[in-house]
Amino acid sequence: MFLKIRAALGIGLTLVVLMVSACAAPTTAPASATTASAAPSGKLTVYTSIQPDMLKEIEPVVKQKMPGVEVTFFQAGTEKLVAKLAAEMEAGKVGADVLMVADPAYYLFLKSKEMLLPHKPANTAGLLGFQDLDGYFSSVRIINGVIGYNTKLVKAADAPTKFSDLKDPKWKNKLGMPDPTLSGSAFGTVAALANKYGWDYFKAMKDNKIFIADGQGTLEKKLVSGEVAVAIILETNILIAKDRGDPVELIYPEDGVVVLPSPIGIIKTTANPNAAKAMVDFWFTQEGQETIVKGWMHSVRSDLQPPKGALSLAEFSKRQLPVDWQKLAFEIGPLKDAFTKVMQP
Repeated sequence: MFLKIRAALGIGLTLVVLMVSACAAPTTAPASATTASAAPSGKLTVYTSIQPDMLKEIEPVVKQKMPGVEVTFFQAGTEKLVAKLAAEMEAGKVGADVLMVADPAYYLFLKSKEMLLPHKPANTAGLLGFQDLDGYFSSVRIINGVIGYNTKLVKAADAPTKFSDLKDPKWKNKLGMPDPTLSGSAFGTVAALANKYGWDYFKAMKDNKIFIADGQGTLEKKLVSGEVAVAIILETNILIAKDRGDPVELIYPEDGVVVLPSPIGIIKTTANPNAAKAMVDFWFTQEGQETIVKGWMHSVRSDLQPPKGALSLAEFSKRQLPVDWQKLAFEIGPLKDAFTKVMQP
């Protein structure tokens, strides 16, 4: 039923081509976009797929900027949060006030179910990413699907330079990737690769005995430990591991990086809309976006530097692998089913 509803979406958004063009927010905002003047207070729960290492950078800043609010971050993979919210909506008791996950198509579903509170914060004109013209959600961070490898197991001269290189039998029993049925970022990456190379690409991955991890964090640990030598993984995870001094290196594939905009939105049933709006507003301030960068993600502002150790979006945007989120909103179930079928023993 869930997927059938998602397939019946009405789409009212714009997809900005990253680093090529940007869409300015409309000058007239709906009445609900005006944050109440009273200082935010009370409790606020944020469901987010932002990884624990990144949250360590983010939480102290949020507490400083919103001292009167008791903010709880409930962290899990995107698809686990989707399942949790589906169950909560069915029960009529949603626990989230604000949602920050890596699947724009899910926000389209929530909008179609009238589960999002429209709010257009200030400072969003000209942003990169995936913006809803009606103000129901907006990209707040950008993450990227790349290749990572263990430097103790793979020499730089022998490392793959393209996603297509991973089909080579020499990588048999050495590869890893996250499960797209559990990870929203992995879902976007699989969609982009299947669109470019077809499902034969993943048949080759299966033939190479690729390890399917339950999430980006698990895959990062497997790569660092040497249980896998090469991984289709997020840039963020490799940057974090490199900063710790772990033996990993990052490759921006020559056949295209998968650029993944991640939105933020307010759940309509929130009991604390004032604090929820203040939370969303914070992320679009310069300090909020600088916090995103400190959390190893790219800002949706083109005037900020990339995270430490990363290329700027401009340096690889011309060869990014496109992801058609509008199309994916109608194909979420079939794509996951196709991946599962290809990877079955």
